[in-house]
Amino acid sequence: MKTNAIVVCEGDQTGQELLNEALRVLDVSVLGFEVDLIRFDLSLANRRRTNNGIVHEAAAAIVETGLGLKAATITPTEIGASAPPIAFFVRASTAR
Repeated sequence: MKTNAIVVCEGDQTGQELLNEALRVLDVSVLGFEVDLIRFDLSLANRRRTNNGIVHEAAAAIVETGLGLKAATITPTEIGASAPPIAFFVRASTAR
């Protein structure tokens, strides 16, 4: 497990804006030490582009580091759309 590392799962729209605000408290000037932010783009466009491969990569990184922050993401509503990222994270964490 990597120390001082947090997986950051970027999101869409307002969810991303809220995540950016939350990440401000992880600044070295606030914490007093460096935190390695391992970032993944989980925007709907990138999830579609990678056929959810990016979600699997992010889930594996969260399992490895033991810690992740996730922004709210758009959940597609059309028939046949894939599950939201949180479903992949739950499966990855329980498969361990």
